[in-house]
Amino acid sequence: KCEFIVGDLADKVSGKFQVVCANIVADVIIRLFENVDEFMTEDATFIISGIIDMRKDDVLNAAKEKGFTVAEELYKDNWCAFVLKLN
Repeated sequence: KCEFIVGDLADKVSGKFQVVCANIVADVIIRLFENVDEFMTEDATFIISGIIDMRKDDVLNAAKEKGFTVAEELYKDNWCAFVLKLN
């Protein structure tokens, strides 16, 4: 089953999920790290994209601070996407 929800994660979602995706600017993704783990199962994947390459390090540093590791990196032109897992 797949459900797409548009809006703020914390306001519109309850429960835990195996996959969480965010395709939005770096600042919003960095804010998501504050509580996205509350919505993830133990073995969940967090897929983030829409990150301009000059903000890559900011996003990855925030991910690392919250216990995420990069499972996969994808690049196209000046844009980045990452598949993250919780440690």
